[in-house]
Amino acid sequence: MAFKSRSIVPWNLRNSWLIYITITSSTQFIISHNFREVNQCVDRLANLGLQMDIYHRWDSIPPTILNAFIRNRLSLPEYRFC
Repeated sequence: MAFKSRSIVPWNLRNSWLIYITITSSTQFIISHNFREVNQCVDRLANLGLQMDIYHRWDSIPPTILNAFIRNRLSLPEYRFC
């Protein structure tokens, strides 16, 4: 609503808000959503982290996500079959 009616913005924020509106009015935004299956590497890292009971630091890519990392790095498609 603040984009349509600037008067609802509190007076102490209005100057900053108007500057923000001026800057962003010439910017084009694209918002998209990616399901978790899109980035298998991150999904597998998150699952691996959930399975661990203690803190662990890797100095190299964990073997369980190496294949997903390589496919992601090469921009190869990832498929999920249900």
